[in-house]
Amino acid sequence: MDSFSSSPGSGSSFLSLEDKSASVIWGCELNDRTRKCVVEEDDDLLEHFICLRTMLPTFGIVFKAYEMLKQWLSFQFPRPTTDTGVPLDVYRADPSPRKVCLGHAGCLTDRVDEVWIPPVVQRILLQIPQDPTLDHEYLPELGMTEFTRAAMELIIGKNSHALLENRAGGIHTVGGPAAVWIAAEFLQRWYKPTTSNPATIYIAVPQLGDIGCIFQVAGFTDIRSYHYWDPIKLAVDTEGFLEEMQNAPESSIVFLHAPEEMGLAPQGWEKVAAVMQKRHLFPFFEIEAQGLASGNLDKDAWAVRYFVDNGFELLCAQSFSKIFGLYDDRVGNLVVVTKDNETLIRIQSQVAKLIAVSWFCPTNLGGRVIAMVLTCPALRYEW
Repeated sequence: MDSFSSSPGSGSSFLSLEDKSASVIWGCELNDRTRKCVVEEDDDLLEHFICLRTMLPTFGIVFKAYEMLKQWLSFQFPRPTTDTGVPLDVYRADPSPRKVCLGHAGCLTDRVDEVWIPPVVQRILLQIPQDPTLDHEYLPELGMTEFTRAAMELIIGKNSHALLENRAGGIHTVGGPAAVWIAAEFLQRWYKPTTSNPATIYIAVPQLGDIGCIFQVAGFTDIRSYHYWDPIKLAVDTEGFLEEMQNAPESSIVFLHAPEEMGLAPQGWEKVAAVMQKRHLFPFFEIEAQGLASGNLDKDAWAVRYFVDNGFELLCAQSFSKIFGLYDDRVGNLVVVTKDNETLIRIQSQVAKLIAVSWFCPTNLGGRVIAMVLTCPALRYEW
């Protein structure tokens, strides 16, 4: 077996790879005079080793490289999650002159004519750099208050009792998925079911791959799926959905992705809320396309507002990528609705600690654009 290069000025700085079957339990004592490698066993790891001449030669180091590296080299590629995006060729084949590409997963493009950004957003993006009062200082961990307040009013209503009673708060996040993730981390640490078992979370089958992965990484061990769609009848299966909720363990978390797109009528949501209230289930909404499902912002927020008005404590992750065309600015908001203001303050303080060791603070450009649009009647009307 060839040894390491013995002088800093010699040719190769890597181990000889002539015998690639050789590997490794190797001990090296590094100094200016000696660089030794003892090779045992057979494997294909040498091609992964960088010459130890790059390390400080005065240190004596003993490596068990096989033990160190096998945990990394045994990693497998992750299984692909379900792609529910619309293929781009379907968009291109549509003859309608009024078609719009929102650029969601499966519909990514680098052609400018296929990306739509609301004109009012484009104008504000041009205006912001000209404002001499703006700076680039860090935001607080919980983000921009003007943005989170406007985002909450958008989803739960400006006259919501939860807002007026100061028991609803917003947390500015780095996109919608980050709102889900930080909430999952919080729930895993602090959500305590009435039983001694770990918290159970229910996720709809289409979102089980992506959302389930987030909760699994956060530490949830009891992750279950539910169905709300009948693939035979091609219709919402309200009764089947209700039955699954009735059979769920008490105090389970129910993740409700895109209620504006699920197809449940208000009467169906009223039945779901009644079952969840009876079983003490905790609702966690995710809103991605408010206003795009029905064309009406209030109608698409009906389910969330009904739960809030009926006294539920809940979480709601909001994404603004689709509705504002701000995909690369990553703007999200986590709405927290509690029974009282003291509980809200406690939750926000714990989430702020999690954010401080995660992304430290959100960026302000996307949040500033959205706040400007939602708080100005003329700009909001145009949007």
